Amino acid sequence: MSLQDGACCDESVWQTFIRRIMKELRHPELVSGSNKLYMPIEEELKRKLQNERKHIELLRNAEDKNYEILK
Repeated sequence: MSLQDGACCDESVWQTFIRRIMKELRHPELVSGSNKLYMPIEEELKRKLQNERKHIELLRNAEDKNYEILK
């Protein structure tokens, strides 16, 4: 089955496909290289997500304190 047949693929197949495209766009000479190239990107995204979670927690805490003050 191919993508042209409208077949659904496993998520890991799509992830591999996207990684290969990203790798080719950034570094055409490394298409057959390893996935180590993407580790810094993955770590950066994890760090940003963690920062967003901290920000949301701070906002929730501030809302709770404001609610208590208004009581």
